[in-house]
Amino acid sequence: MTGDCKIWNVPKAPAAQRAVTRSKIPTLLFAGSFDARTAPSLAEGAAKTLTNSHVVIIPGVGHIVVPKSPCAQQVFSSFLANPNAPNTSCVAGLQPTPFTVEPPT
Repeated sequence: MTGDCKIWNVPKAPAAQRAVTRSKIPTLLFAGSFDARTAPSLAEGAAKTLTNSHVVIIPGVGHIVVPKSPCAQQVFSSFLANPNAPNTSCVAGLQPTPFTVEPPT
């Protein structure tokens, strides 16, 4: 339990809520390469027990992938049209936008 849960007196969740999900249902897992909350490795880990899943990592995007990336929107639409074979071809051409951090003056 985290400190917040103790303060609010939140009981421990049942074991069933912590069980690994296993499924053959077509699943699309997006991750942004700059996501500080849920790293792409977590999507890849989830895919291990989702046997019909597709992991799509969008370069240069943070946590909110689909609204921020036209390519992710295209992939999402193609997944809805064909859940077993979404078109991810636009991802290969993506590059993160270059940025610099200037030193303090």
